[in-house]
Amino acid sequence: DTIRTLGLESIEDKKNRNLSGGQKRKVLVATVLSSEADLIFLDEPSTGLDYISRKDLWSLFTSLKSRKSIVLTTHYLEEAEELADRIAILNKGRLVGFGSMEDLRKVAKYPYSIRISSPDFELEGLNGKLVHLPEGVTQVFTFENEVFRLVNILISRGIRFTVQQISLNTIFENIIYGGE
Repeated sequence: DTIRTLGLESIEDKKNRNLSGGQKRKVLVATVLSSEADLIFLDEPSTGLDYISRKDLWSLFTSLKSRKSIVLTTHYLEEAEELADRIAILNKGRLVGFGSMEDLRKVAKYPYSIRISSPDFELEGLNGKLVHLPEGVTQVFTFENEVFRLVNILISRGIRFTVQQISLNTIFENIIYGGE
């Protein structure tokens, strides 16, 4: 069943040394998940997998959550957001955030994020929090009514931007770069 879910049936009889890196990763994950263990530790299991293979793996993890406890480490924050019931955020070996996505959203305090393609964007009277990120982007954390106001200002100034509901990526940036 795990072999089929991960698309390994065509390589079932091949030696591990003849497999690609992604195939080896899938075989390793399939071996661990096929065990009878109730508690499974996986260290970056989707590293080296293409997008489709990662999504297949995510589906498998989701289906196993009711029967097994899985501790997963990952650098893919969207993976943690999609799969985890509880998330621990580490920075330089220190625990800087822990909880469900809803718990972590409360840390950011604001439900929306605007990424502004301007390293020095400033605005007086902002109802929210402004963070200048190292890659030359300004991140604004704010509320829905302030999003509408800022969008009009940004459009009138011809500044590129994106708006999104707070994700684990923006929570991470807020914790790491926002000084909280």
